[in-house]
Amino acid sequence: LNAGSELKVPVYFGTESREVWLRGEGFFEVVHRENLIFTVHTDKADISVLGTEFDVRAYTDEKEVVTTLVQGAVGVSSGRTYDRLKPGEQARIAGKGDVRVAEVDIYPFIAWKNGRMVFENERLEKIMAELQRWYDFEVFFQQQEVKNYRFRGVLSRDMDIRQALDIIEETTDLKFDIKGKTILVRK
Repeated sequence: LNAGSELKVPVYFGTESREVWLRGEGFFEVVHRENLIFTVHTDKADISVLGTEFDVRAYTDEKEVVTTLVQGAVGVSSGRTYDRLKPGEQARIAGKGDVRVAEVDIYPFIAWKNGRMVFENERLEKIMAELQRWYDFEVFFQQQEVKNYRFRGVLSRDMDIRQALDIIEETTDLKFDIKGKTILVRK
């Protein structure tokens, strides 16, 4: 499970299915059991498999559920549509239940399980939200336009928050002031 995530698992799985409920992000390696489906329920979609490796991102404060398939096959159901993914594909389920499937480089989406945060042309607002989940702080932007600054790079989760912010400061005109559990972002 990634930071800020919750997984509900029954005490015993049934004889016909294995079901869990996810808020946040989790990486699953599911062992194949003949005729025994494994289902991850989220608030916007259900992901069902027989045996595979995949990532599900379903944070309640984000607008979409994202499922990335590493190997095997998964079915993604939003109540309105059903799509079957192949390895290297990703399904994005928006609030209305629309499913968009695309081929992706899986590494940025599963790097978190190896202690890495990978950003590819990502907005600062989203980067700070990721850091906020991991380091547990509040963030305030003094100028709203800096939320749209874009970055690419890899951060290691074993560095402290100051080290991570120093990397961003070195490449921009931004400053990060840390006071207790609050970070002020300013130009």
